[in-house]
Amino acid sequence: MRPISRTALGTATAAVLAVTVIAPSVAAPPDGRDANRPITGSAATAATDPKPVTLTLVTGDKVLVTTDASGAPAATALPRPDGSVPLVQTRQSGPDLYVYPESAVSALAAGTVDEELFNVTGLIRQGYDDSRADSVPLIATYTGDTARRTLVTPRGAERGAALDIIGGLALTADKKRAADFWADLTAPRSRAGSGLKKLWLDRKVQASLDKSTKQVGADRAWAAGYDGTGTKVAVLDTGADAEHPDLKGRITASENFTDSAGTDDRQGHGTHVASTVGGSGTASDGKNKGVAPGADLLVGKVLNDSGSGAASWIIAGMQWAVDNKADVVSMSLGSAEPTDCTDPMSQAATELGKNKDTLFVVAAGNLGPVPQHRLLARLAPPESLTVGAVDRDDSTANFSSRGPAIVSHTLKPEIAAPGVAISAASAGGRGSQAYRSMSGTSMATPHVAGAAAVVKQRHPDWTAQQIKAALVTSASSAVPGDVRETGGGRLDVDRAIRTPVTGAPAVQGGTFNWPQDKSDRTTVAVPYTNTSGKPVKLSLKVAGVTGNDGSAVRSKIASLGRTSVTVPAGKTVEVPLALDPAARLTAAQYGDVTGRVLATAAGGVKVSTPFSLYVAPETVTLRVKLVDRTGKPADGVSSLDLIGTDTASGERRFNEGATDQTFQVRPGAYFVSSFIATPDPTDPTGRLVGSVGYLARPSLTVTQDTTLVLDARKAHRLKVRTEDRAAETRGATLAFGRSWDDTWLHSGSISGTGIVKDYLVDVQGKARDGDFEFASFWRAYAPQIQKFSLVGGAALHPRPATTGSVNLDGTGRVEVVDAGAGSAAELEAAGAKDRIALVKVGDDASNVLAQARAAEAAGAKALLVHRPSAGDWQPGLGYGAAPLPVLALRADEAAVLKKALGKGRAEVSWTATAVSPFVYNLAFPGEGAAHLRPHLQGPGQEARLGRLHP
Repeated sequence: MRPISRTALGTATAAVLAVTVIAPSVAAPPDGRDANRPITGSAATAATDPKPVTLTLVTGDKVLVTTDASGAPAATALPRPDGSVPLVQTRQSGPDLYVYPESAVSALAAGTVDEELFNVTGLIRQGYDDSRADSVPLIATYTGDTARRTLVTPRGAERGAALDIIGGLALTADKKRAADFWADLTAPRSRAGSGLKKLWLDRKVQASLDKSTKQVGADRAWAAGYDGTGTKVAVLDTGADAEHPDLKGRITASENFTDSAGTDDRQGHGTHVASTVGGSGTASDGKNKGVAPGADLLVGKVLNDSGSGAASWIIAGMQWAVDNKADVVSMSLGSAEPTDCTDPMSQAATELGKNKDTLFVVAAGNLGPVPQHRLLARLAPPESLTVGAVDRDDSTANFSSRGPAIVSHTLKPEIAAPGVAISAASAGGRGSQAYRSMSGTSMATPHVAGAAAVVKQRHPDWTAQQIKAALVTSASSAVPGDVRETGGGRLDVDRAIRTPVTGAPAVQGGTFNWPQDKSDRTTVAVPYTNTSGKPVKLSLKVAGVTGNDGSAVRSKIASLGRTSVTVPAGKTVEVPLALDPAARLTAAQYGDVTGRVLATAAGGVKVSTPFSLYVAPETVTLRVKLVDRTGKPADGVSSLDLIGTDTASGERRFNEGATDQTFQVRPGAYFVSSFIATPDPTDPTGRLVGSVGYLARPSLTVTQDTTLVLDARKAHRLKVRTEDRAAETRGATLAFGRSWDDTWLHSGSISGTGIVKDYLVDVQGKARDGDFEFASFWRAYAPQIQKFSLVGGAALHPRPATTGSVNLDGTGRVEVVDAGAGSAAELEAAGAKDRIALVKVGDDASNVLAQARAAEAAGAKALLVHRPSAGDWQPGLGYGAAPLPVLALRADEAAVLKKALGKGRAEVSWTATAVSPFVYNLAFPGEGAAHLRPHLQGPGQEARLGRLHP
């Protein structure tokens, strides 16, 4: 197993899943400057991109994102304006790194904020980093229309477009005031947050012939007189080159919804798509015509000149298309994140899809057969028609996303069309440069949109869903791809306008939870509608049934009770399809099971009806309890990761004081990993972290209902000692790595500041499949304050400010004076010159820097600040530089000092080191859990990890 390195933690080889918790480190360089520089990123990386990227999150927290030589990202939380660094957690999933500040944990746990607002790599990819964007684009959805219309705009934000169709509103949060925005929106009784259902990132969405039109039978439809004449197709894309010979005179309406000027296409994608829908082919003497060259084209520019667009632009464009009576809307766009059909764009498609006159045709996406069949169409509700791509041989394109849709298990895509090397109009191209070749489901989608226009011309009284049914069920099922790839099959325009019988575009069989038995057997209706004037006798069979892994299902999980049916003229007949979820499946086949009901009749009639059902795999209940050192359910930033080592999949949850976390899991091997934070018992506010611990089970076999307790009270305390000279640790990192099959799959760390008193660990058992490694990293310096006490009285324990402050040095003795709140007048009245000024501050300590400067102006030797709340604390001075030492005193010790002052003159003496003559950077790596055993005597006892040497 590759050891965890201090400089490449969490980035070794291709990490499928990585979780890191990062917190501020107060480890300072020897000169004492920048003492609050964080230790870790994705835990610190070595070879980094020379151009790190700064990103301001919606909470106002800033993150520095770097990339190492292997391309792995790392994140470092930067100091806030007051000098403090937020405690944050990060999670890496595939290439994406998520950073969750502590102020966002409650909203994330409640599901009221979009997780993509914290996907730092995704935000950078979309151009939302600080060098390219000074604001955060958002969509807020509300529980009622009244709440949205009476909304008090949150501080630091501007209103954008009203998105009535989803009960939403576009907002723009100024990054300079993002902290104010977040605080105003999330305050318990905030009017700005009243009625808020969820805050979403206004995501950017990317733009994702002659042979292909023949491949789908469009030429035969034209020969029959059907080319889309009299219909309207809206193309929502990057605009269009209206002067291109193939589009000149073809566009009847256009509108721009983007931040680019005009509706001209300066990117090229929209022109290619529009000409595939309905180009005239003029530049090729009619050879490269679109599928529906007679249709009127409506061009909505929803993607800007760089080929990307905000979700709010697209939603506005969708509404515009419906308002302009479009029969079909072609949307060749998508994003890199999977959807569960609850995002704003999917909500809009669902609502607008209820309009029976408009059919939305959308691209499935271009991520190929990704794990768990994660269909990436951003508009995948049942009402839309989702399109996969095939090549010229009707084989599924390797880039075409598969279905069904995640979470909802909706059968998607329902159809496929040519999408490989499609030649269509080139924006700005003329003569020999009039056409260009492109590939993608973006190219397949306009084929289907054009076909929908042709069917609408043939059946002008049909609804959008009738058109969809005709396209899907007339598709050619004699293609290599199964339902997960092509739905009903590959588009056949000619058959769609000629078929006398249509079926359902998709039959959803439902979800069947484990354990399945005979009581789960059910039937679903497969309808057939005869639109001709004669009865049609259909021969029926079930074909192409595949399991979740794509293998053929041999059992009779789906069957027909009859082999034929006669559909009377002008009537609809329903044929029962029997589903038996308890039928035999292999372990890998559980999940989405798909297939087709094929019907044939004389005269070449073929009807393909795709169906799907979700057969849940065997599951048992796993309950995990996280207990902090006080015996209470872990709260604050405490988190839990459950990783299935059999499936290389996992989940992260914030505990938020929950009694337990309950999972329904498949029997098998799991890695359980947690970070547990315990509040400082001396802090009545509960905001200070007294200890952080790592508790894990590298291999947990779950075969039945199981309860696992991870109790920080049973963890061992780690401590580093010096034997040659005094030193203090001002930051520590606990790190772990879990790998199997020689591949890093899960790694992470937690780091703390000098405020954190204890670091704990409890790792039980060894990794039975692969390796587990735990390591700790420490920084130690000469103590800043070796001694500080009242002369002739009690010892005191002040803490130097985190940044921007010089420190006391050597030995000294000086009088202390009480200067109240530290105003210039109070300092002068107290006689602060050449003395230490004792000054009270508020709990937020927001004015310390100003008080320090006032104290320096008054000639004070140092500033000693105290606040009302109990417990240890450290003031931050932001990026300003205090001209004199600033030290924080606990409230109880301040009371002792004030009592002494009340009796008369009081002096303090000290021994201190302003600049440490040494810095220890220590690493204690080791494989498995056994390496801790020689040092651990029992729960709660110290583990002496090693000696310090200069």
